[in-house]
Amino acid sequence: MSRRCKFRAPWKSRRPDFSQATPNRQNIPLERKARRIQAAVVISLLAGTRAAYLATLGSSPFVGKILRYLFFLPIVMAAHWFGWRGGFAAAMLATVEAVDLFLIGSIMGILADRERRKRIILQQATRELGAAYDQL
Repeated sequence: MSRRCKFRAPWKSRRPDFSQATPNRQNIPLERKARRIQAAVVISLLAGTRAAYLATLGSSPFVGKILRYLFFLPIVMAAHWFGWRGGFAAAMLATVEAVDLFLIGSIMGILADRERRKRIILQQATRELGAAYDQL
């Protein structure tokens, strides 16, 4: 006669542990499809919110403020579904104007640095030519 204990420790679950199980090959395409659907939902929410925000830009500041807060929804959804990279990407998509300004500032900074370097090279060449002309 075997004795079975009726008490089960709370840390020992009756449910099987699936954390170590390898994914079934049949589930992988379904997961990819779900990821694509989630990405499409996030992008469509961002696009819809952006379109509504631009359509009501001059009408009421209250409506604009509400729509600005609606940008948080797809960002939070992307962060939840895709981790920090998804949240960061959605935030970057939500702030298109800021990214444009960032790119313009970066490009103008690069061009200004190039112009400054070339001006220094030309000033140095002018000094050398002036010194050579004075020696003649």
